[in-house]
Amino acid sequence: MKLFALDTAPKKDDGFIIRSGKIFAVGTYPDKDFSLSVEEMEAAVKAFTPVAMKLQHTPTLVDGKVGELRRIWHDGTN
Repeated sequence: MKLFALDTAPKKDDGFIIRSGKIFAVGTYPDKDFSLSVEEMEAAVKAFTPVAMKLQHTPTLVDGKVGELRRIWHDGTN
């Protein structure tokens, strides 16, 4: 299962490139010691505020310069 995937057709809006893709899926991931329920996902969507993108889980020179995650939504399990 992919945890992150981009669509194949980015959109352009006012000079920005807009991409969408899956960032999480509801489920249990024992190897990561993590699980996410539909209710937890709904709470995350409601509490979300935009964030600057990072390339890695550790600091890099381009953190905050490659874009931002502006909106999240769910379709039930994704």
